[in-house]
Amino acid sequence: MKFRCNLVWRSVRAGLLVPWCICGKAQAAKFLFDATKAEMAGSADWVIDADSHTLNVGSGNGSGRVMSSNSYDSNPQRVPNPAPSTITSSTSEAYWQGALSSWAVDLVQAGHQVETLPYNGKITFGDATNAQDLSNYDIFVLVEPNILFTAPEKTALINYVKSGGGLLMVADHGHLTGGTGSDRNNDGEDSVDVLNDLMSNSVQNNPFGVSFNGNDISGAYSYVNTSSSDPLIRGAAGTVTNIEFNSGSNITINTSQNASVTMAIWSSSSRSASTGLVAYGSYGSGRFVAFGDSSTFDDGTGDPGDILYNSYNLTSYGNSKVILNASFWLAQKPPEVTTGMATNVGTNSATVNGVVNPNGLSTTAKFLYGTTTNYGSVTNVSGTLTGTNATNVSVGLTSLVAGTTYHYALVATNAGGSAQGADQSFATLAPAPVVTTGTATNVGTNSATVSGVVNPNGLSTTAKFLYGTTTNYGSVTNVSGTLTGTNATNVSVGLTSLVAGTTYHYALVATNAGGSAQGADQSFTTWTALQAWRQQWFGTTNNSGFAADTYVASGDGLANLIKYGLGLNPLVASPSPITFSLAGGYLTMTVPRSSSATGISYFLESTDNLAGGWSTSSVVIDVNTSTLFQGHDSNPLSGTSRRFMRLKLTQP
Repeated sequence: MKFRCNLVWRSVRAGLLVPWCICGKAQAAKFLFDATKAEMAGSADWVIDADSHTLNVGSGNGSGRVMSSNSYDSNPQRVPNPAPSTITSSTSEAYWQGALSSWAVDLVQAGHQVETLPYNGKITFGDATNAQDLSNYDIFVLVEPNILFTAPEKTALINYVKSGGGLLMVADHGHLTGGTGSDRNNDGEDSVDVLNDLMSNSVQNNPFGVSFNGNDISGAYSYVNTSSSDPLIRGAAGTVTNIEFNSGSNITINTSQNASVTMAIWSSSSRSASTGLVAYGSYGSGRFVAFGDSSTFDDGTGDPGDILYNSYNLTSYGNSKVILNASFWLAQKPPEVTTGMATNVGTNSATVNGVVNPNGLSTTAKFLYGTTTNYGSVTNVSGTLTGTNATNVSVGLTSLVAGTTYHYALVATNAGGSAQGADQSFATLAPAPVVTTGTATNVGTNSATVSGVVNPNGLSTTAKFLYGTTTNYGSVTNVSGTLTGTNATNVSVGLTSLVAGTTYHYALVATNAGGSAQGADQSFTTWTALQAWRQQWFGTTNNSGFAADTYVASGDGLANLIKYGLGLNPLVASPSPITFSLAGGYLTMTVPRSSSATGISYFLESTDNLAGGWSTSSVVIDVNTSTLFQGHDSNPLSGTSRRFMRLKLTQP
């Protein structure tokens, strides 16, 4: 908290000037002193400055709002003269003329602003047409009001405090216990009646939990609140050890009507709820202070026709200290708070933001958050905020539940109170599924089964397989149904109409409200027709052992690859279906092909020497279909010449 300390030269009753240090918070608060309720009537002069003394009521019954019937009273103007801006640390209270001028000068020297609501002003709250509407001020001061508030005025005053305003109420002795009390304008009501009547209003009955007893007490009292944190006893103006009353009134507090109301000073060692001199508390967002005596505020100057006493400046009492402490406490503003939008929202984390104006006081801030507007969790903003400017604050929230709506609000607290920003909400991102592409099974010549694993992460999830002859895929097939839950789930799809002997790439993709995830690329190669044939007869696709192309499994001299090409059972001995003939003197060879024996090449070779010299160039192919392969030797048979032909099969 920032304070400024000014050296003030005060005149005490004997005329001696003494230095006194007044410390107040640097941020200005606006004090409005009421003069609409005959505060200047009779011998009273509860104003901060009046340049004229022209108010008079001939009938003496208060019908003209003020004043006494036998004199002219102070007619305070709105702004003191000379202007408050001309006050320096050495300015004396005589700068202005009024019984409250010492107090007002001290407030200005502490950095605050003061104004008067003149006798013909209006007490309103929320009236934009009234230049001195209470919404334009931080503290409203009522020192010994002597005219009852109207019902609309009472509503305005109570709502003003409820909405964050400060109210300082000062009474005097009353006629509740007999006598004439302090009815300055002779309208039948004194300050005790007026302030007690304020507690009966349309907003809430006795919202402050304070009533004035109307008795007549005088003396010096040292029964102060011993709490180390009492703001009126131990405040910025100093520590209060006693106070003087001159024909004042005790105060009764009722904590059942207002749990916050607290006594700062008592008139009795019993410190009972009905023997208070000064009380304070909060109501709604605002604060109030109640004093039982007006003479405590009197600086002995003002209207020359009035009987005034110098109690405020008596250094042997803590009158001015408790008044200034009360003023500074009322001037303390709670922080201004705005809950901002959430950013960086993820599946399990988010950043919540807001703006805090500390209003010149050391301020702490925190975020409330949870899945309802009851919140339930809290995280503190790091450090302490100071100054009078709006400050951005933020906190990162972690360990949140994915796919969940969270509510949050910013709360800030300083010596002026706490303020909570409006509720805001965000939804954590739903978690994308977790996907693993598995291996292919049941691979055949034209089909295969692709598989994988999907964890839906608690959200309704669909899955599909991308596949094709490159990693660009190009084809897709969906996994049947919808996946749910939080466990890994096996999925698979059968692919058909594939090309034999072809390598295929594939990947599993799953999608839910949280997004999509794609597993790693995998691949498989479909069987060739020859591999399928080997699997059929030998239980393996490998070109080895009994399944080797060159192996004669049946003992009939025909190798496995030959039997594949001719469509024969490799495990059964069988005569060769190949035939030879002579046509026009040329040796012709006819081979019945198996239409299912794909993936191999057929050749016919001839030679005149079994020991070698086989050649395809000496054979003319006559027929080459899926079921028949036929050719003749290009060298004719003549005389004793010999020609041989054979079938040769190869695979890539």
